[in-house]
Amino acid sequence: MLSFIRQALGMGSTAPAPLTAPRYVDLGGNQFQFALPEDFSRDMPAEPLVTQLNVDDASRFTPPNHGLLLQRWWDIKQPGWFGKNLGTIMLSINVLPKPQNTEQLLDDSPYGLHDRLGFMLMLNQVLYERYPDSRIFKDGEPPLYSPSAFVFMLGAKLQSGFRNQTANQQQWTRYDVSGPEALIIANYAIPLTPGCFLEASFHYSPNRHIPPRLFGDIAFEKMRPVIESFAIQYKADNPMQAVVGGQWLEQTPDQVLQQHETVIGPRLFGEQSYRGMLEHRALLLE
Repeated sequence: MLSFIRQALGMGSTAPAPLTAPRYVDLGGNQFQFALPEDFSRDMPAEPLVTQLNVDDASRFTPPNHGLLLQRWWDIKQPGWFGKNLGTIMLSINVLPKPQNTEQLLDDSPYGLHDRLGFMLMLNQVLYERYPDSRIFKDGEPPLYSPSAFVFMLGAKLQSGFRNQTANQQQWTRYDVSGPEALIIANYAIPLTPGCFLEASFHYSPNRHIPPRLFGDIAFEKMRPVIESFAIQYKADNPMQAVVGGQWLEQTPDQVLQQHETVIGPRLFGEQSYRGMLEHRALLLE
């Protein structure tokens, strides 16, 4: 009886809803596997999962839906019958084409998705194409959407706002976007073929007057098993398996930037700032 009352009042466990049997999507012979909790929002009807998609010609995946595989919503509330509604999560999973290198931050060569630095440069361009006003401060106000910085200079180092996310011994790249009303968009990307990549985007949106920390503690924990379930069984002749399941597991985005800092530093921050960074580093080593 006591445990029943504790559950009704939201005093019991806050464990996430159990995941269902894995879902499989055939992406040109590459099998993408993941699992989801089934307690979807009843207010947001969703299309059936795309279970097969030819990715040989990724250029045909154009906006707004690109190669949309799935879109689902969950309502997040406090535990118990009388738990408060806290907000909503939306998940979309897309196959996206590799864009042409129009940013040309380091050079004008095409992005190589097998190369971690090239992949990060491409994601940086994708973010700023998606949020074109994110670099503009109007009347001293920050932009509505602010993506993770591909690279920034912090003291004596180059560092990245991108992060590793390992799932089933494969390295995904995580990059976040902060938006209005405490919205957080957490993106996870991985190369699929030399011409396209897979992106899973989680939109975490707390309701008004709900502390973001209260919402986030429950929402992030609910989606954690979903992210951990991601796995791609690449075709035997697909070179990306050796990349995401091999060398990418050995380096963080920060380490990738530091490996190439003699090119990135002067090119993106200027010779004077780069020399100042090296001098700062030398002083720290004395």
